[in-house]
Amino acid sequence: MIDSSITEQNPVLLKLNDVAEFKIYYYTETATNINDGELVHPGGFQPNVSWSLIVDEEVEAAEGVQLAFRAKVELLHDGAPIDSYYQYLGKDVTKNAMVHNRKLGPNAYGWAASPYKAPMLSDGSTEVITSRAGTDFEFRFSEIEIGTESFTPSEIIKPSRPTAPTFEDTVDGQFNKLVYEKQWSIPSPYNDQTDDNGKPVTKERVPAFAIRSLFRQIGERDDSSASPWSPSQRMENWTTKWHPDLIAAGVEMLGDDTIKETWQRILDGNVERWFGNGTWIVGYGEKQVPPGTYQVTAPAGELIENGYWARTSPSGQIIDNDFVSSAQQVTVTIAPTDGQFETSRMGTWRPVN
Repeated sequence: MIDSSITEQNPVLLKLNDVAEFKIYYYTETATNINDGELVHPGGFQPNVSWSLIVDEEVEAAEGVQLAFRAKVELLHDGAPIDSYYQYLGKDVTKNAMVHNRKLGPNAYGWAASPYKAPMLSDGSTEVITSRAGTDFEFRFSEIEIGTESFTPSEIIKPSRPTAPTFEDTVDGQFNKLVYEKQWSIPSPYNDQTDDNGKPVTKERVPAFAIRSLFRQIGERDDSSASPWSPSQRMENWTTKWHPDLIAAGVEMLGDDTIKETWQRILDGNVERWFGNGTWIVGYGEKQVPPGTYQVTAPAGELIENGYWARTSPSGQIIDNDFVSSAQQVTVTIAPTDGQFETSRMGTWRPVN
């Protein structure tokens, strides 16, 4: 029996034959799944048990010799038994059992019991067993066998083919179907969506839900006097994280005229640059401020107070500056020959068209 009280500093020692003496201990690691070819962190921790050979002269002398291991595994969570699955030869898995056939060597002096909730799917997706802390599990190993001839599991479970989801006969449903058929992946932070009632959005509905959420953010930024990014900057940023064809399809199928106009700005390279506090290099590169006339406006009913801005030369000499004690609106023209523009407590600067 191995639980979280059995640590690397306080392991169980188990000698199975003259060569195989193991240091066995419990550890946890951040839960990580594979979902549509991407690493996904669902939260919580996965329990594991390390079976590490104690390496001595006999083990080193046996390098290259196969060591075969087989054992039944009973996994308990909060005292209740649950089924657990373990990888075997790539994507195949065993249920409530572990089998390892490994040639001894510097990178093969042991293995780990890392449990999964179910067999892998044929697309490689996984679902690990987790809990909030990862320390509330107990492993019970029995019928342990060790040898030099390969062991085979009593039952090998092959990856199953994912069941094709059904999609609603709506614009959103057709978009979700297209994303599924094209196998466009959704960045992992956007996979966990909840609807207006706080209920999780099912996986097949996530693409349209996530895209519409991002479209709403564009509208919110367009109406905000405090947002540091323009709508086109925000959409441009998506293209570094999302599949561009997915965004293009979302714009075409789900976007309104404002969204389509914003997307066209991206395609035309005409991204409107907003910026806030900081010292900005004047230029046309990434994270630079193009020359032009910019304006900052206080939110309705408020004032810009105790602000400061400065235009400086490439060598840092002040060309023009101002301490703004109070104002509703400030306009500044940044020249192509300026080197930097410094701003503090002014708000968000937007280009004056």
